[in-house]
Amino acid sequence: MDVLEIDFMEIADGRRRRGFGTQAIERLRRQHPGRTVFARPPESEDAFWQSLGWDHVRHAQDGDYPPLFLKR
Repeated sequence: MDVLEIDFMEIADGRRRRGFGTQAIERLRRQHPGRTVFARPPESEDAFWQSLGWDHVRHAQDGDYPPLFLKR
């Protein structure tokens, strides 16, 4: 499977909630068509990834594993 992982993404405090993060992710996806893109953000950022319509995948053992969001 051809995948692309987003290791880290941050928007400056003064620029948040203005669409910059969404635009950055959309641009990344356009640059890598056909690839599955995933991210393991801190739980505090779940709402952002969910707002993009990404799938929230929980680990089968649901222990201390970080959340996984992906878009196919």
